[in-house]
Order: sequence, then C-alpha cells, then structure tokens
Amino acid sequence: MENYKPLWIKGAIILAINFAKSGYKPVNVGLGERDFYVDIESDSSISLEEAKKVIKETDIAFELRGDTVEYNGMKIKIEANEPISSLIPKYFEILNISTHHPQPGIQYVRIRGVAFETEEQLKDYLSWLEKAQETDHRLIGERLDLFSFHEEAGSGLVLFHPKGQIIRNELINFMREINDSMNYQEVYTSHVYKSDLWKISGHYTLYRDKLILFNMEGEEYGVKPMNCPGHILIYKSKPRTYRDLPIRLSEFGHVYRWEKKGELYGLLRVRGLVQDDGHIFLREDQLKDEVKTLIKKVLEVWGKFGFKQDDIRAYVSTRPDESIGTDEQWEKATNALIDALKEVGMNYGIKDKEGAFYGPKIDFDVRDSLGRWWQLSTIQVDFNLP
Repeated sequence: MENYKPLWIKGAIILAINFAKSGYKPVNVGLGERDFYVDIESDSSISLEEAKKVIKETDIAFELRGDTVEYNGMKIKIEANEPISSLIPKYFEILNISTHHPQPGIQYVRIRGVAFETEEQLKDYLSWLEKAQETDHRLIGERLDLFSFHEEAGSGLVLFHPKGQIIRNELINFMREINDSMNYQEVYTSHVYKSDLWKISGHYTLYRDKLILFNMEGEEYGVKPMNCPGHILIYKSKPRTYRDLPIRLSEFGHVYRWEKKGELYGLLRVRGLVQDDGHIFLREDQLKDEVKTLIKKVLEVWGKFGFKQDDIRAYVSTRPDESIGTDEQWEKATNALIDALKEVGMNYGIKDKEGAFYGPKIDFDVRDSLGRWWQLSTIQVDFNLP
C-alpha cells in the first residue's frame, strides 16, 4: 500500500475540495494505515450516500503552501509526511464515516477512503481489503472477548479483558525466559518523573510532542514515554568499574506516548503500552558482540511465532538532523551496528536520518500474512548517557 500513499494524499485533497464546493468545511486531510481521511467540521453527521455524491471533479488545481492546501481562500492542513502525486486519481471509494471531538464543543466528521488511477487497481484493493478484514486483530479481539477501547477512557488506551490478560501473561513469561537466558536482571521503574529528568535526557526538547506533561504542587512532571532514564538512574545508584560490564537490565515497562489521533490503529499504534525493554551498559569494545547476540535473539524470537528470515528486514537508521553527540560517536556506533549485521550474515538497508536523537539503531520490520511490513524490534545505541 505504500506505493499508493502519494496518490491517496492527492485524492484526500481533491475529496476535501469537492466537499468545500458542496458547502462543507474541511479542515484536515491525512493518511491511515491503509486509506486516507478527510476531517470535516460539522455539527451534524454525514451519511455514506451523501459522501459518495460529493465526488464530482477529480482534476482540480490547488496551491500547496508547506503542509497546508489553499483553495479559494480555504485552508486545509495536511497531516502526513508524504509527497503529493502528480497523477490524477479517477476512481474513489468511501470506506467509512465516523465522528470525533478534537476539543469540547467541536465535532469533526472523519471520512475515510481510497483513490486510484484505474478501476482495476480499485478492485484489487477492495479484494485485498476483504482479506484484511478477515484477519483484522481488532475484530478478532472483539469476537474472542480479548480487549476493548472506549472513547470515554481515551483514544489509544486499551483495556485487556480476562482472556486477553491470559495471553499477555503468557507472552511476558515467554520473554522473561528469553531475557533470563541472556543474563538480564529485571527491574521496575516509575511511570512518572519530574520534568528535570526529561530535560537532562533530552526528551523534553527533542521528544516534546509525544510527552504528556502536568503540574502538581508547583512542579512539572512527565509521564514516561521511555524506560531508559530510570535504568540509567539505577546504573548510577552506586559506583561501577569496567570489570562490572556488561550490565544488562530488563523491564516490562509501561510507557505513554501522545500519538496523533489519526495515526492510532488498534493494538498496532496506541498511546499506552507495555514495552519489553532492555538496556545494556557496556564498554565500547563489547558493543559489536552484544549487538550480534541481540540480532540472533531477535530472529529466534520471531521464528517462534512462525516468521522466517525472509519475513524480517533489518534497517540501520542513521543520524537525524536534530541530535546530540559528536560526529565521532555517531560514526563509531553506526559502524558497530553495520559490522554486527554483516557478521551474522543478515542483509540490511539504510533509513537515512531516522535514528533517535541520541544514537543510531537497527529497526526490524516484519511482514504479516497480507504482505504488509510493520516496524517491531529495535536495537538502539546510545553514546550520550546523561
């Protein structure tokens, strides 16, 4: 579906302009996992039949200013980092319509759809979509009474039912055995820290859009999006020497990240999750061998779930524009990751400038039964411990 996203962004813009011509007020367009969406500010609902009648023109000229489309004085925000296709989509399909409230007293009607150049492409997509719905984990979760989401609880915050919790516990026990076999020591850290800690770690400025912040008794706190600062404090809690290294800490840590509402997708993109996380404190000369061990373990774990090596792709994510650390540190860390992949015989690609602000990483993408790739496991290097 990735190849169609530039066309879908253009389709979303065209659909939004058609709605504007019909007297509606479109405010945002963006991309979901397998469709586009148009947000329309409206006090009333819009039926599927009404939405389908709106598409009258497909070859529409519009002006693009940064992440905003301007058309006859109207401004529509683009909530996606995709280029816009030069092609003209001619075949549209409205998939579903829902409502949400970005703030009290304001209602958005969200219209989801797809757009293609040819009728054959649309038919192929609808056939694929039918198969995807048969294996949709959200529907399976509801049917088997495993988990649920509730708007009154908050978007992207999952509630696991008794049967779902049994599965969670089995997965945690499985991973705990894996961690024990690698000599990790399990720890527990708080869900909330003072903002001072997030400022020291760099998250306060470089991860600010995902941080959930609040004030209590005159002090600012942040709900943790990462486990690393807590693990670093444990490491720093007493004197260490190079003879102690490597020290491996693990945690099934609860983290919270303020993902955009339009990007939330079942259990695959949430705002609250338990992360099977680990941190290894080591010497520079130990880095490559530790990474090699982790790569082998990643392949072993996914193999237990039926994924073969050609279902798993590795990518080295390099230094982003906003980062901390010296050029030398980044070069050493990146080369260690690449050398480790080469020595275990695993092919890899490069994700240019997609590393974390504090270091490069290896991302592992895993292919599902419908041929979609999902970014899952990560091996992250941090040469910038506060």
